[in-house]
Amino acid sequence: MLADRLIVGASGFLGSAIMRKFGPKGTIGTTYSKVSEGLLKFDALNDDLRPILRELKVGAPVIFLFGMTKIDDCARDINKSRRINVEAAIRHIDSALSAKCKPVFISTDAVFDGRKGDYQETDETGPLHQYARQKLEVEEYLESVGASHLVLRLPKVVSALAEKGTLFRGWIEALERSEEIRCAEDQIFSPIEVGDFAECVGALLENGLTGTFHIGGPENLSRADLYDQLIEKIGNEFPNRRTMVRCNFEEFYEVIEDRPLNCSLNCDRLKLALGDHFRLKSMRDVCVEIASNLRSKNGCFGSM
Repeated sequence: MLADRLIVGASGFLGSAIMRKFGPKGTIGTTYSKVSEGLLKFDALNDDLRPILRELKVGAPVIFLFGMTKIDDCARDINKSRRINVEAAIRHIDSALSAKCKPVFISTDAVFDGRKGDYQETDETGPLHQYARQKLEVEEYLESVGASHLVLRLPKVVSALAEKGTLFRGWIEALERSEEIRCAEDQIFSPIEVGDFAECVGALLENGLTGTFHIGGPENLSRADLYDQLIEKIGNEFPNRRTMVRCNFEEFYEVIEDRPLNCSLNCDRLKLALGDHFRLKSMRDVCVEIASNLRSKNGCFGSM
């Protein structure tokens, strides 16, 4: 029996959330480095996607989640990051289109220069760093092809669970070690909880929608604002914590490339498409969940 969808990069942070949303029935997922039961090994840089695509129904969505995603790593090795983020992405998108499948490409809010914020899908782009330029190049390729597709521009995606590499986990670990935490107060974004992200993807696909959508959370915050909301809910768990240091992003001298300062997303198109009944968690709700996890006997944010 042919499958309903393919997730290329299903073992990662975003991919695993989409896998949880759809479940294994009718879903093919791939993994590159992690050993994950039920997932197919696939090296996006070197392998051919076409044999896997033959297992899909005509018109099935192919969700692309692989790539080099660390911004400064892309700047350090432009050739390597371009090979996987642009050349491999376009090659596999072409394969999906040839198989009469629907590419779903995950992009970034950083395709904008961050000068004004509240960006709509139709606003002029102007990426400041290599990673975002690479994402935009694939966006523009999909637009030029003209076939049915989805481009989903994401802000920072957060989790109330202790998922490796996520923003809250990093802060919790630093709090446990009583380390100094610096937070920029001049960089604004529209964070979304990872489960809400997966629900948005599912709803867009179920409704057969195409084109570009901004998938951001219901509020615009700085990292300093977000940290304050977290401490409001969990501060008593860390009485020996050091005071958070507020700063401007330009004070992070270790960063190689510039970052956009206000990438807040206007998600009116998403709201119109999904309806008023579709509600996304506030970051305060996420912090409440983190606090509950911390205080539970088997707390997900326990000693890590």
